[in-house]
Parts: sequence; structure tokens; C-alpha cells
Amino acid sequence: MRATEWELLAHFENGRHVVVERFDFNTIHQLSSAKKLNGIEVHSQIAKKDGYWYYKFELRPESAPAVGCYLSLSKKYTDNQIPYGFDGPVGKSTLFRQSPHEPADHEMTGLIMQPIPMVALKSGDRFEIAISNSPVFYKNYTTQSFDFKEKSVALNSGDQGFLFSENGQFVFVDSLKRRRNKKYIVEPFYHTATRENPHVLDGLFLSSGRLEDSQLRQFVNQAVSKHWSDGKVLDTFGASVFSTSYMNLRVNETGRSKFWVIPAIDYANKQYTRDAFWISMVLPDSFALSCYENEAFNDTRFTGAERQLFTLVWAYRNYLKGFAVDTTRIRRILTIVEKRAPQGYYSGFGPTIKAGCWQGWADNLAFDEDDAITNNQGLYVVALKSAERMGVKPSVSIDRALEGYRALFRPELKGFSMSKNKHSALCVDALMGNLLAKVYLGEKLISDEMVLMHYATMKKYAKTSVGFKTYCNPDGTYLTPGQYNTQQFTAAVDTIREGSYQFGGSWYLYDMHMLIDAYLAGAKDAEDLMIWRTNLEFAKGNTTHEYIDTKTEIPHKPNMGWNAGIYGIWQELIRQGKATDRFLKAINPAKND
Repeated sequence: MRATEWELLAHFENGRHVVVERFDFNTIHQLSSAKKLNGIEVHSQIAKKDGYWYYKFELRPESAPAVGCYLSLSKKYTDNQIPYGFDGPVGKSTLFRQSPHEPADHEMTGLIMQPIPMVALKSGDRFEIAISNSPVFYKNYTTQSFDFKEKSVALNSGDQGFLFSENGQFVFVDSLKRRRNKKYIVEPFYHTATRENPHVLDGLFLSSGRLEDSQLRQFVNQAVSKHWSDGKVLDTFGASVFSTSYMNLRVNETGRSKFWVIPAIDYANKQYTRDAFWISMVLPDSFALSCYENEAFNDTRFTGAERQLFTLVWAYRNYLKGFAVDTTRIRRILTIVEKRAPQGYYSGFGPTIKAGCWQGWADNLAFDEDDAITNNQGLYVVALKSAERMGVKPSVSIDRALEGYRALFRPELKGFSMSKNKHSALCVDALMGNLLAKVYLGEKLISDEMVLMHYATMKKYAKTSVGFKTYCNPDGTYLTPGQYNTQQFTAAVDTIREGSYQFGGSWYLYDMHMLIDAYLAGAKDAEDLMIWRTNLEFAKGNTTHEYIDTKTEIPHKPNMGWNAGIYGIWQELIRQGKATDRFLKAINPAKND
């Protein structure tokens, strides 16, 4: 085997594996071959594209009714090559996964994850990279093996059901005995291949020129987006969010829909309503509609926070695209949310593991049952109006809900407060509802004067070198820990550190909602601040993140899915003639470590 060759292997349920074929991608322009061995047929296709190779391997039994199998693309590496994953160099024997196969498990103890199913080898300042298609096409069982004893990397479409121990030995785990304490959720998985339905492994192979480590993520995202968006998404920001969203697709293992999308690899195999609402804006319609179906399934009871408000607005988005909407289901969901606002103010209060918390996106904060979070209230108005536009007339007063939203603008603050009861704290996220109304309803919920005054106040008091504080006092100082509590309830964390997470961190999604709404209201500098805020993200990791700590300036959770919503909204505004591509063209990937 030559040092430049990759091996295609077929693995079977009895533990046997065979080498099917070897490829030197760099010498291939177009290849189509078929091999018969050990009772199987494997068809291989490789085609050189613009900047990458696309490969597709199909395995079917030669005569047997079916065979349990998976495929892998593997390579032995030399002493002068360094193995890499999506997040950088891999320092020891590791098996990466993309799903724990347990939607209820938020801990994933013992599992090592990476956002993109890929293996890479670095020689000098150049990379060769193998990427598989999204995990959704492999029933969520993509794995990537880095074996330091064998000096090999492997991109797998299935799972042998092992972990690497600290000394690099294979450890097979009996998941059934471990599910109670959820230490590991690991089990072997082989796809069933038949003559009519072969097992397929497809993906991309990349061979880079000179590339800094800091450029690896964007290089991979660019290729993923270029190929699987069919060449529609090529700009830096778009490539990052499309690649993230596409690779976060999963088979819905609850059965409530065929597919769903996870927020980020940190969440592994569970769809979150608000995240999926934003992510679906950049997904192909077939996937986006399936993600919506998972949310529309919840039409008999209150599911907490503002989740069902998003479902109603999402339904209207589908309606605008010309897709059929089940208005009977919309009526049931609307009835549920109307009961949450008896006085016109929407409350996300419900039974949670920490009373008073998990009422909105800032789920660690505590709010009283009679409180109305400003971000939720604006969304509530959009949800009512969306239902009405679909022919499902609300039984409550939309005007009263709208008055409640407008009342959360505090003249003494010259901006919006965090909530009805927390009326002395400024918030960055107040304009989300107004922005959604402008984009999808074609109307304003609040005056441009309110928007611009809030924007000016946040620029003066909440802006830091890495974005805007989520919440702050009227003079710009961080809130005290007690301000995140109420007299009855306490925040869901024991230690609150200024500038971190929801306690004054800068969240790209909500910063950008405010900036885009200000842009639409006529703020001359808003688009420049959009460019500044987005380039901050790419300077810190060649992708966007969940939030940036405004004290340490450290970003957290790269490849955060819901930031795709900003790209989706901006593209919609371009389509409507309300924006240009200037913002998108100004986003630059980081070039140096």
C-alpha cells in the first residue's frame, strides 16, 4: 500500500472486515469501478469537482437476501503526519461520534463528539481530509476512529460499539447495563444492505494547499456548503451556517417526525424548538418541514417557555411558502398559548426542575409566574398575528397583547426592560418580535423611534469590545446576582459570574436581531456593526458561537446552529428588496492563528 492511498473497507456483523479497494484521490479525475468479493458487490464512484472530490460507495449482497454491514474510508499515517478532527489536532486514540442515540440524555458522559464527521491528516502545512455525508443519512451512526497504536484514521458509516481506554485499547461496552446511570450509550450498529437497497457511504475528499490550523474549520465548511447546497451558498458566513445546520440533521429517534435538527454537537440528539426554528431557515424544505412536524406534534398540552409561540410563527412561515398547514392543529396550539396570557401578558411559567426558570431562551434566569419576558411578549404578538393570517382567529385581543409589548419600553431607561417585573434592567433581545413581524408579516409592532432609541441606549451602555451584554443596568454595569432572582425564585445556577453565559455574555443571535431591526428602522451605522459583530465571531474560531464572554473575551460552543437564522433573515430581506449582499460580502475568515 502506497503512502498516498486510502483504503475502502467493508465491515460485517461477525466482526470480519475486508479491504475492498485502494484509492489515491490526488491522481483521480473520474473513476467508476465494481468489485465482487466474499459474497458482496461494491460499486465505487469518485469524481473530481471544483476544489474537492466527491465519492460514493455502494455495497449490496451478491446473492444473500441481506447483509449487516458498514463501510469505512481509512488511511495509515506516517511519523511526519498529524491526525486532525474538525476542532484541531487529535492527541490520543479517540473514537468520535455524532449521537448518543438517547434524546433524553443531556449528559453524554464518556462520549467524545465532533460536529463534522471527518478525519484529516496534516503534513507540514497541508491537509488531506475525508468527510462523510450528514449523520442523518446513516441513522445517526457515523463514527470516526483515530488509532494511535495502528497509526490509522478511519471515517465510518456505522459503529463497532467500542471506546478507546486511556492506554489506547479497545473497550467494548454493554450499553444495556449502563443505561440506568447513562455512563455510556454505545452499541454496535450495522446497516442492512439488500440487492434493492444497497448501503451507501458518500462524502467529500479535500486536499489543501497551505492552510493554517485556524483556517481548517472554514475550509471544511466551505466545501460542505458548496457541495450539499448545490453551489447556492458560497460566502463565508453562509458556508459556516449551512454546513453547521446540514451536519446537525439527525433521524428523529422519538418517531414524531422523520428528521429533526440538533442545536449543536453539545446537544447531540435532541431538537430544541427555538433553535430548530432558526436553523430550519437555511435547510432544504424537505428537512425543514420534517423538523416543523416534530414541533406541531405537541398540540395537546403546554410544553413550556415560548416553544409553542415559535411553532405558530413557523407554521406561518411554511404557509407563506405555499405549504399546506393543518389549521385544526394550529387552533389547538393557539388555544394552549392563549391560556398563558390571561391579562394580555404572556407567561412561560410551567413545571420545571428549577421553579421559576426555563421560561424563555435565557433559561437560567428566574421570573415570577405573573411576569412577562419582553422577548416572549413580542413573539406572542407575532404568533397571534400569524395564526390570524392563516385563518385561525385568536379568541384573545391581539391589540391588548401588542399594548403589553409596547408598555415594556421604559421611557426612563430609553429602552426596553428585561421583563414586566424586572423593569430596571436593559435587555438586548427585546426587538426579536418586531423584527419577525417586519420580515414575515410586513408590519411594525413598535415605532421606529422606539427601535432607534433602544438601539442608541444599548450602544451607549451595553456595547463591549466583543458584542453587547445580554442584560445590564441602566448605567451599563453588570446586573448583580440577586437581579437574576425574584423574591420567590432563584436562578438555576449556584455561581453567577459577570460577563458569562446569560449573565452579561454577548449572544450573536440576539445582538444581530437588534442590529438588523435597527438597520430596518433607518440606523445608518447598524449594518457596519453587523459586519463588526460577525467578523468578531470568525476572528475567534472561523465559525459562529453560542456566546462570547464579555469579560474574558473567550467564545463558547463553536458551530452553534441557531445563528443560521441571521443568514436566513438577511437572505429573506435581500429577496424582499430591503437589503443587499454588502453585509455578507464583508465577512472575512480568520487567516492566522
